Amino acid sequence: MLDPSARAEFDRHYRVVLMIYGGLLASILVYPAIGYLIGKNLSSSGNAGTYERISGICYILAAVIIVIIFCVGKWLIPSSAGFVAGPAEISGLISKYRTGNILVFVLSELISLLGLVLCLLGGAFSHLIRFTLASLALMAILYPKRIE
Repeated sequence: MLDPSARAEFDRHYRVVLMIYGGLLASILVYPAIGYLIGKNLSSSGNAGTYERISGICYILAAVIIVIIFCVGKWLIPSSAGFVAGPAEISGLISKYRTGNILVFVLSELISLLGLVLCLLGGAFSHLIRFTLASLALMAILYPKRIE
């Protein structure tokens, strides 16, 4: 539905989005290695009750971030039907597409980063694995769609 110049512009932005997606996906995969290497050298000297509260806060924060991700995806990432707009609106739609996708990917990575923080605060490595799997699942679900 895009004219050739708009198609070329969209393809350029799509490649940028894919590169950022790949970089953030790689960083999500690195967090468990960091948690394993650094976390095994840390000793948990804190209060168990405090850690449980921090752990609960991180899980609640992760759930809130997931809701925010889907809201941002709904509001900022235009559907393919939106790209039927006139030529004056195409650049704005492409910008929203790029911005929305990048924001969603960064928020998905933030969940894994929360798991890393929790692990480094003396928590179990299994928390980091759970948060990382949630991030990877979100990244798989939210893979950027190409507009035809």
